[in-house]
Amino acid sequence: MLNRSMLVAVLLAGSPCVLAQQNAGQCEANFTVAGSWSSGKTFKTSAEHAGVGYDVAFDKVAAAIRNDGLTIIDESKERGFIRANNPVKGGQGGTAVAPMRVLVIGKPGGAVKVDVTFTIAGGQLAPKKAMIQHLCAVADAPAS
Repeated sequence: MLNRSMLVAVLLAGSPCVLAQQNAGQCEANFTVAGSWSSGKTFKTSAEHAGVGYDVAFDKVAAAIRNDGLTIIDESKERGFIRANNPVKGGQGGTAVAPMRVLVIGKPGGAVKVDVTFTIAGGQLAPKKAMIQHLCAVADAPAS
């Protein structure tokens, strides 16, 4: 016998809101960080999305990158590749860029996988929680 909260969970399991939450969990579960403060860090994540066309997914990913304030310097829908830069100001007025690289890959059966990589140089800081939020906004864009 199902209790009331289990019934609600079963009824909501197929809703777009719950599916978006499941994808967000996938993105967070796939999130990794490599490197150190002195050598620089590379943040990576990925998420797969079923039931969304490749062209729509690619366009949503590109829009999410722009909405996050990054500058797209190269994109190719044919190759599934987007390169973007985040301008960074140094403590002594110098400037640099923190690159983001994104692959949007069409999978068999109509699924799309989004791989996101963001790199910061040594001496730059990026809180893990903020990086998860920003990278997952890009990786989960096809579900929005």
